Amino acid sequence: QGGAGGYQKYMDYQKFMKQRGASQTLLATPESLNTTKQLDEWKAAQSKQIDGLVPAQFKSYALAPIERRYQENLARLEGRPLAKSSAPASARDCNTTEELKAWRQSKEKQIKSFTPTAYQHFELEPLQQEYDRNLDRIEGKSEHVAPKSAAECNTTRQLKAWRHAQLKHLDFMPKDYRSFARDPVEKEYAKNLARISAAEKAEDKAED
Repeated sequence: QGGAGGYQKYMDYQKFMKQRGASQTLLATPESLNTTKQLDEWKAAQSKQIDGLVPAQFKSYALAPIERRYQENLARLEGRPLAKSSAPASARDCNTTEELKAWRQSKEKQIKSFTPTAYQHFELEPLQQEYDRNLDRIEGKSEHVAPKSAAECNTTRQLKAWRHAQLKHLDFMPKDYRSFARDPVEKEYAKNLARISAAEKAEDKAED
């Protein structure tokens, strides 16, 4: 029952993401409008299309990006500055823990604004992983940073860190389906462990 329920929620989330993607295509170019009247008409037209496309429980999340672009362009037309986030655009651009925390808070705010509560963990989990990876980078813990792929690992410690990160990423998937996703990870781990072990043996032999 729990596994089936988890899978259904995961599929509902996938459906929501498709619907949100469809609603994003409706966002024309309000940046090309020159009057507040045109902008109001644009917003009304976008909202009307959303009403016919997106289920009621998801409507507020589909309307949020429309409202954001409306406010941005309203500020442009009225000649006033729009408060912008001081957080870097990506975690890779962060060079201090303060910047990284600001980046995470900004992303969490977006997720909580645009994604229904029941589905937020599907996006918050990868966000936390990205935060942890870049926190290690900033703090100089390079040995503990998990490479993005097993092929990039040059030591067994790095490979274990990669495997741990991959398996942790599966935690938010429905339990009944984790084994299907786990098998490729384990195969990739075994293949690269053999590669690293062979390289280490060859290095030891060369030193002898």
